[in-house]
Amino acid sequence: MRNIKKALCLIIVFVNVLTSLEVFADTKYFEPYKYMDSIYQFDIGDFVNSKLPESAGAEVKSEYQEYIDFLDAIGIWDNTEKKPASLLTKTEFDIMIARARLGVVNAFEDTYVKQASTDLVAYSEVLKYLLEGLGYYYQCAEFGYTDESLLIVANKIKLIGKDIVIPDITDSISRGEFAQILVKALQIDMCEKQYVSGTYKYVVDTNKNLLNTVHEVYDVSGFVNAVPGVAVYGKGDVKTGSFEINRIRLYSGDKNVRDYFGKQVIAYVKNDEVTGKNNLVYITENEEYTSLEIDFSELLEVNTNYIMYNDASNKEQEVDVSELKNIIQNGDKLAGITDMADFESSNGKLILTSSEEKDVYDTAIIWKYTYFQVQSNSKINNKIYLAKNLTYNNSPFIPMNDKNINIIYVNDEATEWNAIPIGACVRM
Repeated sequence: MRNIKKALCLIIVFVNVLTSLEVFADTKYFEPYKYMDSIYQFDIGDFVNSKLPESAGAEVKSEYQEYIDFLDAIGIWDNTEKKPASLLTKTEFDIMIARARLGVVNAFEDTYVKQASTDLVAYSEVLKYLLEGLGYYYQCAEFGYTDESLLIVANKIKLIGKDIVIPDITDSISRGEFAQILVKALQIDMCEKQYVSGTYKYVVDTNKNLLNTVHEVYDVSGFVNAVPGVAVYGKGDVKTGSFEINRIRLYSGDKNVRDYFGKQVIAYVKNDEVTGKNNLVYITENEEYTSLEIDFSELLEVNTNYIMYNDASNKEQEVDVSELKNIIQNGDKLAGITDMADFESSNGKLILTSSEEKDVYDTAIIWKYTYFQVQSNSKINNKIYLAKNLTYNNSPFIPMNDKNINIIYVNDEATEWNAIPIGACVRM
């Protein structure tokens, strides 16, 4: 009897292998992922650092996390393990200021950081140091070089204000608050004392800031019109590791930019002098433009003039889609929004955005979700093998999204990509 059971198990395994091979041969299911190196191998790196929806159990990020991520991406941030709410120490301040102003990779090895100190840093110290470094501290003289003068000048040059409010300038600053102010400082035009027409004057150089002079990082703003395998304008030839903003070719390396497709973004790039490529350092959505993301399960009605859907509060909303001119579904261009997949019988999401004029939705990006079963994964070659396409039947799944955290959440437990359990259902 045992032998019969063993034989049956072997037959089942053999049939499963054949089924997997059959799926590999049918590339239809993989159309959204044409750009991958092979049909059934997916680089874990393409999905690393995913920003997961709250419904997946992801921890809500600190409001300062985006600034920290940016500073970390360009080599300034020190100690990513420490929480944004923890107070900034003098040593941490010295290290990050040295890296920001001088591009020092390891400030501990540099003479600018002379001695470790756990003393805390006040807002006033940060503002004074940054105003000196940017060349604006001289303006504090008008107000007697007081703490109040630091606030006045910092507000004037937009180092603080609006989204950065300082309750008490003598208070200690947190790491998160420092990150927010430092990112602002990196992008402010520098002021220098120059000899002009027989006298010294302070002159603002609109082409010079710490970001481009020290770190050689430049911002590129615009509409992401092409990612690997998908393009808004005609048939794109963008390959793995590259994408386009306003039809300008940029190189993303192992950063996955697919979720930014069809959206307005601000990207920070660094030019490689050897290859001449503009390599992506960091990317984020441009908050001045509005994007609306609607899950198929929330859609109520779709026609050529408007879309009805339920919002997060389960209230019916109507959105105007009469100006749509770019409609892309899983890589294919559609003639009209009503040609989209039957949302009543499909799993997916619809993203409405503006390619040019603000507040006018002229682009629709439609992604139909595809479900796979994990066959194996490997730390050695950084691959995850998805053996079989699944028909979704409301079973539990692991969402694999494409923005920039090192972990996913399975049953509310933090899990690394290469620890996804064999046999699990994943959604892309």
